[in-house]
Amino acid sequence: MGQVGQFALPQAIEPPLSREYIQSMSDEFPDILRSPLCQTARRDGVVVQVEIYRLADSEGWTLELIDEDGGSIVWEETFATDGAALAEFNEALEEIGLSKLIQPDAGEQSTLQ
Repeated sequence: MGQVGQFALPQAIEPPLSREYIQSMSDEFPDILRSPLCQTARRDGVVVQVEIYRLADSEGWTLELIDEDGGSIVWEETFATDGAALAEFNEALEEIGLSKLIQPDAGEQSTLQ
């Protein structure tokens, strides 16, 4: 598993889950709860949608980044709160940068944990 500092580098999943897809899932399956902390992040010319969501009957929040092309990076680990998920994103953003989070080098791809 590739790592930079304390953060394991992400791996894209297929097919990507776009913000529209997640919203449609929320509409179609109302037990998916989207955090009010979801936001757009921009740094050094890279733009991603930060999605934080969970199933209504689940305690863990999922953290996902969706790039402008619809590519998706999902943390394997779930978080106790949506705030903890956002804090993890912010730490990783400061530690390794947005471009490295969304497009890690091919030899460094792994799943965030």
